[in-house]
Amino acid sequence: MTRYRLILSIIFVTFWIAMAIQPAFRSSWLLENYPIFIWVPIVILVGRKVGFSSASYTMIALFMMLHMVGAHYTYEKVPGGFWLGELFSSDRNMYDRFVHMSFGLLITYPAFEVFMKAAKLRNVWNYLFTFSFVMMLAGGYEVIEWITSVNSNPNASMAYLGAQGDIWDTQIDIYVAGLGCLFTLVVIFLMRWRVTSRVVSSK
Repeated sequence: MTRYRLILSIIFVTFWIAMAIQPAFRSSWLLENYPIFIWVPIVILVGRKVGFSSASYTMIALFMMLHMVGAHYTYEKVPGGFWLGELFSSDRNMYDRFVHMSFGLLITYPAFEVFMKAAKLRNVWNYLFTFSFVMMLAGGYEVIEWITSVNSNPNASMAYLGAQGDIWDTQIDIYVAGLGCLFTLVVIFLMRWRVTSRVVSSK
């Protein structure tokens, strides 16, 4: 483990402990943390196999930490989310929308690395597979969220879902994740195009 990853791991664990102290709703907090208990071992295993860059590890850790904040307060009661709601002229706490968009923004590059390094995908195929994979994860999480909620304590499941009365909550969550993914893919394309242009012009 590099020094950077060690420091990042210490920050990650410290933050998780802080968010585990007196959460707003312990039952909901536990439901929200099940994905983290699953994601962390997968990230470690895939990272060792593929060789994630420091940027990918940072993005994954940052997304999980954003999720931890939502788990601590419950998504519909995160303080900053009310400010986002006012910003978009909505009565809704927008923190959950922010995190779903952050999923697309932050998980896309690690997925891109996996397809590039492990599957050896190049050009348009890497972008298509990355987008499809991120959308599959976004949609799959919503299905898991639904299955978990219908089999859990009603009060905990309502806090866990965080739909806030919006019947289109699931669809919008997937939609904003897709927007985040597309934005990151455009940034990746522009950065790679710029590097390629410099290499060609230097010859």
